[in-house]
Amino acid sequence: MSICDLYPGQKAYVEIVAGEEKLCKRLNALGCVQGAEITFKNKAPLGDPIIINLKGTTLALRKKDAKLIQVKKAN
Repeated sequence: MSICDLYPGQKAYVEIVAGEEKLCKRLNALGCVQGAEITFKNKAPLGDPIIINLKGTTLALRKKDAKLIQVKKAN
């Protein structure tokens, strides 16, 4: 499942960050690494961008980039 499959307020843990090397390095630098907790905050009315909270930081991700981040739902 990707970040795009979450609902507002739902928490998940990062499993895999796929995609091109430049994007992966940038997301890793922001703390989007395996095991990091993500909270899905909101998305724009048309679905792009997606707003998440990652380690106390709010990030806006393009939908195409968010689909590359595989997560596991938190219990």
